[in-house]
Order: sequence, then structure tokens, then C-alpha cells
Amino acid sequence: MTTIEIKDASGKKAGDAELSASVFGIEPNVPVMHQVVRAQRASWRAGTSNTLTRGNVRGGGKKPWRQKGTGRARQGSIRSPQWRGGGTVFGPHPRSYAFRVNNKEVKLAMRSALSAKLADGQFTVVDGFNFEKPRTKDAKAFIQAMGFEGQRTTLVIGNEDVTLEPEQRYYSWSASDTDSGTEHFDLNTETVIQDWDQETMVTSAGIGLGVSLDYFMDAYHVQPNYAHLNYEYDPYGDGTTDIANEVYTGTLPDWKQKKILDLCISLAYIQEDGQWQLMDQSKQSYSEYEGTCIVYDFDFMEHTEDDAVGIGLDNLTVTYYKPT
Repeated sequence: MTTIEIKDASGKKAGDAELSASVFGIEPNVPVMHQVVRAQRASWRAGTSNTLTRGNVRGGGKKPWRQKGTGRARQGSIRSPQWRGGGTVFGPHPRSYAFRVNNKEVKLAMRSALSAKLADGQFTVVDGFNFEKPRTKDAKAFIQAMGFEGQRTTLVIGNEDVTLEPEQRYYSWSASDTDSGTEHFDLNTETVIQDWDQETMVTSAGIGLGVSLDYFMDAYHVQPNYAHLNYEYDPYGDGTTDIANEVYTGTLPDWKQKKILDLCISLAYIQEDGQWQLMDQSKQSYSEYEGTCIVYDFDFMEHTEDDAVGIGLDNLTVTYYKPT
């Protein structure tokens, strides 16, 4: 474990905190960090540049002049690229520059960045801001007290300080194939119970990381209209991916035919007459629901390793929405 000093808004010591060595004490993997940053920056590119080829420009219905006897070079169309106003050869066209990186690489890059920042003394934990009201003067005093002046600083705050639209507060818990533990949602008491003594996370329905997609559908008795599908696929097999969002109608998309890269199945539980029930997402999206709501996001990926063959559960995120 690594210990770090906790400071208050005036820059004075307010205590100590222990940080996990698996997150803040690893040897930074610079190549993976570089790969993830490239992927993130590439996904931000608009990719809207476009040019007209000889098939898009106007003109060229007839041959400019006959083939022989004029003394000039032979020409077939005024749309040829050597003509003024002709088409462009090998010009840019709208495209996506995004490319995929593995989830494990993203997590490793984040752990590497946090470990590097801590090792370089560029990681600070603040107990709280305690501003009476939002004022630039107080924010400036805080920056000066922390010694952040003239530096690019990223501020990360807890969920309890964030107000989401539509004015809902939430907390979430997630598990992936790098985590260990068990998770249960007690829908009667609206509490989350976490028990970290298993090698794999298991839900109250008996679903653990790595289980097959078919087993999941049977265990949760997923019915049409009561689940939402979000998946990334490569329709042309050329690395240009697209995102699909749709309500489950009783048939899952063909994994091979659509060249699906990952699939997220979302189940939303809402309270009706004091009981928790699955939400009919064909009538209303859980993101628009104004009452208390618990959302399970099950992420499935295709595994090819010897120990996990087929389509299995790769990640689970549980989010609890409650009106403020």
C-alpha cells in the first residue's frame, strides 16, 4: 500500500490516505499509454474533409476533340484531373479515424498514468473545498495554496458533488475481468452489498464474469421490450465501426454477420406500487425516467483465449439513480 497526504483547501495537512499499490504503484507502461492517447485523439477527429472525384464534378459528356489530327494531346473528358475544374485524384473523403484498443489496455494505461503522476509528485488529494458560494476569488486562493499556478491541472471530484441531468444523483459500481468479488443488489432495501472474497464477481441471479450470452439471457429471463441493446460493429470489415442503439425485440443481432465487436445489454428496474420491476424500454428510456431507477449494464465481448472461448460477460456496471 502507498500512503499519501490529504490536504485541506488551505493547503495544510488534514490526514493520510492509503492507495492501492496495484493502481498507484505499478511500473508505468509508456507504449500502452501512448496507444490509448492516440486512440482517444483519433476518435475526436471530425473526419469530414471531402473532395470531388471525376465522377462527381460537372461536365464531360462528350470528348473535347477528336482523337487524332489536331496536334494536341488526346483527351477523353473535361472531368479528368489534369483539367481545371476536373476531379481530384486520391483526395480525402469522409471517414472515421477511430481505432479500437482493448479494455485491458485502457485500464492499464489509466493505472500507469496514475502511478506516474504519483511518483512525480503531481498527484494531490484534497479533503474538500468548503466554498461558501462559487467565487473566482476563492478558487484562485485555493489554486495558490496548492501551488497549482501556471500548471495544467485536472480536477476529479466525487459523485456526491455532481448534479446530473435531469437533476438526478447517482452512484455506480462496476466489475471487470481484472477485479474480484461478489455483488448483490437488494432491491427491497435499496442497498448495495459488496463482498470481496470470490475470484469472480457474481450477481444475485448467478451471473459471473465470463458466462456465456445464452446463459445470461436465460438466467435473467430477458423479454422483448424489457432490455436495451447497444453494440459496436464493423459493417464493412475495414475497421470503420458504427454504433447501434435499439430496444430488444426478441432476437439478438447476428454476431458474425454484423461483425460485432462488443455488445451491451441494459436492464432497468423501477419502482411500481412499492415493488421493483423491469422497465418496458419500448415506452420510455431509463435515461428519461424521473423516478428511482437501478440500471444493470452487461458488456459482452468475443473471447478467443484457451480459457474463455466464445461470447462471454466482460464487464458489469450497476448504476443507482435517485431524484434529488
